[in-house]
Amino acid sequence: MTDEKILERVQRLLAMAGDVSSPHEAAIAARRAESIMREHNLSEADVILKEMTCDDIVELDAETGYTTIPPWMRRLAGPISMLMDCEVRAYVSHRRKTITYLGQKEDAQAAAWIFSYLVECIQRLSKKYRTKQRKLFGAGHGTNMDDYRKGIVQEVLFTIGQMIEEKTRQLAEHTSGTALVIRKKDLIENKFGETTYRKPDKWEIKDSGAFLDGINDGKTIRINQAIGADEAKERLN
Repeated sequence: MTDEKILERVQRLLAMAGDVSSPHEAAIAARRAESIMREHNLSEADVILKEMTCDDIVELDAETGYTTIPPWMRRLAGPISMLMDCEVRAYVSHRRKTITYLGQKEDAQAAAWIFSYLVECIQRLSKKYRTKQRKLFGAGHGTNMDDYRKGIVQEVLFTIGQMIEEKTRQLAEHTSGTALVIRKKDLIENKFGETTYRKPDKWEIKDSGAFLDGINDGKTIRINQAIGADEAKERLN
């Protein structure tokens, strides 16, 4: 299968999942998208290693819509880059902060799509939560939304951590797969320089109730095994 076909599958999957109403369904789509890319990389590792050059390394933006990237969104961006064999940086584009993924075209594109997709899901769930809170407590209620998003992201990161561990175990069984990850990192550094990361700041939580609501709403994203295409399609329909 060509690289273009792989990206079409990923894009089609995330588009199909665009109207999901729960973190669980969002995670199914993100997990399947990563699985498609990983299977492709492992099956074509020898060919990619032989042919890949710095010209295949690109930078692709994932628009945030924010002039300042909120902590919950920044924390989500990094683990996705690790999962997809990319590096990630924050740039200013047209006075807006943009999350930019650096890597092989297919990896960077999938990372940007997954990031944007999960952000959209979190924002949609937040809107639903805010509406519910305002019905319960009045129109002035809603200053706790950032803490609610942080709670959801904490659960999303738990799932991404599982995915990274699963990927690492699988790569350990494929010499070419491990070599490919190293090769990608070297090419990214050769083209864009080394990317340095700082340890994430500790969450500053002002509304613990909203944070816990976010955690509880996100708990169903804990998927413990890879989900096949048929199951993903069934659960997303």
